[in-house]
Amino acid sequence: MMGASPTADIRQTDPLAPANIILFLALLALMPLMGTLFGYGSQAEQLPIVERLRDPNFLTGDFYVNSAAQFGPRIYYAHVLAWLHDILPLPLITHSLAVLCNFALASVTYYAATRLLYTNALGGLLAAVFVVTNGSFSLGLAGYLRFESFQPANPAIPLALIGMVLLIKLQPFWALGPLILSALAHPLIGMEIALIAYCAIGLSILLRPPEAGVLRSFAPAVVSGFLFAIAMYLVWILPMSGTNAIRMSDTEFFETLAQFRSPHHYLGLSFPQLSWMQALAFVGCAGIVLALHQFRHGFSREVLALSLAALIVLALCAVSLWFVDMMQSRLWVTAQVFRMLMVVKWVGLLAFGWLVADWIDRDRLAGITMAGCLALATADAQPYAIVFALISAGALVLGPRWVSGPVWSVIRWAGLGVLILMSVAAQYRYGLTQQSLRALLALAALALIAAPRPGKPIGAALATLLVAVTLTTTALTREKGLWGLNALQAQLVWADLTGDNFEISRAASELSPPDAIWLVPPDFESFRIISGRAIVVDHTSIPFDDAAMREWRTRMEAVHGPINSGGFTALREMARNYRNGIDWIAVAQRYGADYAVLYAETPWPGAVLFENSSFKAVRLNGPEQ
Repeated sequence: MMGASPTADIRQTDPLAPANIILFLALLALMPLMGTLFGYGSQAEQLPIVERLRDPNFLTGDFYVNSAAQFGPRIYYAHVLAWLHDILPLPLITHSLAVLCNFALASVTYYAATRLLYTNALGGLLAAVFVVTNGSFSLGLAGYLRFESFQPANPAIPLALIGMVLLIKLQPFWALGPLILSALAHPLIGMEIALIAYCAIGLSILLRPPEAGVLRSFAPAVVSGFLFAIAMYLVWILPMSGTNAIRMSDTEFFETLAQFRSPHHYLGLSFPQLSWMQALAFVGCAGIVLALHQFRHGFSREVLALSLAALIVLALCAVSLWFVDMMQSRLWVTAQVFRMLMVVKWVGLLAFGWLVADWIDRDRLAGITMAGCLALATADAQPYAIVFALISAGALVLGPRWVSGPVWSVIRWAGLGVLILMSVAAQYRYGLTQQSLRALLALAALALIAAPRPGKPIGAALATLLVAVTLTTTALTREKGLWGLNALQAQLVWADLTGDNFEISRAASELSPPDAIWLVPPDFESFRIISGRAIVVDHTSIPFDDAAMREWRTRMEAVHGPINSGGFTALREMARNYRNGIDWIAVAQRYGADYAVLYAETPWPGAVLFENSSFKAVRLNGPEQ
């Protein structure tokens, strides 16, 4: 009802009891274990740092580990994992922490949806489902709210969002704890979300003064921001002030990190047009829903703050197109502001949770259909489902004004059918099956818990049983995937890392002494942690110290030849050069390499120490050469 107070509390009539809400959030936190990853991607470059902190003699001949184990952006995260690894196995640590972070992310999402957007419990839980199970649009390939393999971003994101919510609720000193912890885990995410949150809350106080008044609300936020800045100076800026003796120019830094290593993260003007369209569709729909919320519930300061946070991120991304792509500013490259699209995504998913719950209240069938489409159309398919859902919602509101009776019933059913078909088509073309299966499990568990029936503990017990059986079954069949589905394959422990690349990595530990240095293909970042042997260089593992970053680029070109392209194109070009063969002996002498992993088809005149269908291990010097 227009003009109704945003604090009109419908939560008291929610059928979901607090215990069931907590139960569902806990079950939801476990669902990403279905198809989870261990030892892949960014985790493969972070785990060797953990091992070095535990054992100073680990991979002393590895250039990357020597640099990354010094004070840098991964160091606090690595120290925590190293301390825990002295007590527990590393896979158990990472999966347990991932579940804990999932629970924190789901909980802060539920809280924000119900206390900032004033949706009911069902809307909050649906928003949590969207956030935990659905990656949504992929513009920039970094603005995700959760990552499959546990890494510094996993704890940093929910902690930063908790801090943001506390700031919006005018609890700036309570917000300091989670914001500082977030920045310790991941300085870029923690600091930037904190900056965005402080700016958004400051503007919201000025534009929509709270009852306590502008000064009494604004001053604590300023003091909190000042204390946060002092903390960042003490834990990051001061310790790093003497670590970068050599400083790259803006141009060299840009060419190395943004242009050569990761243009898919930094160069917005080179992002695929389709990715831009999908992101803009999401943003446009989120804006419409937030405006509708304000129209329905009054001009809320909390929603204003969330909207301002999203607008700040969008403005930063727009400015980044100039300062990164055109001006090649080191400061803006370092900021990687497209990663902050996670804030826009989170605010939008909160709004969609409110919208779907509102429709379930007014038209149960339509609302449930929309909820299913928004949850099950995943990744880059979700923006399409959102557009279709909003069109359907508009048609359901306006249609009865022009058509009534049986004709309208037919049109209504047909419209919902079209919504389902279009969402399925989008999912088939752009979605991720793994995320859809998790969302399906989440919706099934939520239906069992939330369905109105006598004896609700039965529903909760059935939901728990469903999740337990599903996770157990998929864990037991994780090697090939339940029913042969690749989406349900998972890596939970070291032994699950199988394939020719892992086989030859394990063989390397038997073929060479602990101090051996290996040449490997450019995308072989997992080799060092699996084999326990040093490597000359790989594409994924890039140090952030300027001198080391320059050396990394030099090594990449020395091993894989001069490369004129960047990103994934450069990676394919380097792999092709390595496959065709390089001057192995010259590179080995330059970097002290003793052995090499070659592609199986790469010519090699000497003896082969080990071989499988994809790779072979050779010695670059000595009698076996």
